[in-house]
Amino acid sequence: MTKQSIIVGYGGHGNVVKDILKLKKRKILGFLDRDYKKGEIIDNLECLGSDDVFLEQPINFDEYDFYNGIGPSTKNKNREELQKKFELKGIIFKTIIHPSAIISESAHIREGVQIFANSVIQPNTLIEEGTVINTSCNIDHDSRIGSNAHLAPAVTCGGNVKIGNNSFIGLGTNILNNIEIGNNVIISSGSTIFKNIEDNEKIIQKKNL
Repeated sequence: MTKQSIIVGYGGHGNVVKDILKLKKRKILGFLDRDYKKGEIIDNLECLGSDDVFLEQPINFDEYDFYNGIGPSTKNKNREELQKKFELKGIIFKTIIHPSAIISESAHIREGVQIFANSVIQPNTLIEEGTVINTSCNIDHDSRIGSNAHLAPAVTCGGNVKIGNNSFIGLGTNILNNIEIGNNVIISSGSTIFKNIEDNEKIIQKKNL
């Protein structure tokens, strides 16, 4: 029996998740979001209430597939905190991959990873839990992307690139072969990374406006 899907958090990112679920012919029960009233209809989806209230209901959570609808942000850890809250209830967010993405058979994709349209994941690449590979990213062979990282649209990683946990790689960034990027790193859009980056660094490259 196919489980019904529930999107947790609903904004722009959640809407993308919804579209992928529809493309994959999954039945969506609705979404959880404290910013909407229970029963409110948004984009033809029903709000099922807030996640806090839902998690306290005496229901069998195993009957549903849950997807993280909160978009990654450099300003807060809402996405990661939501993931931890659900894990405490024994709920692991499901992986979702757009049908147009190309994933090598030897790539390893962990639970809760989200891979959006037209992205390419090459051989022997590992993507850890909860990471978002956004639209049209290219990750070459033997790379490792840590947990709860975000590669914004059109990021390109050369071969054997390492990106740490909770790092945010901005739009259109190019990362050269064999580069290692630490944990909790923020890289601004349009950057070219040609040297290793330590933990907790912020890389803001000057650009013409």
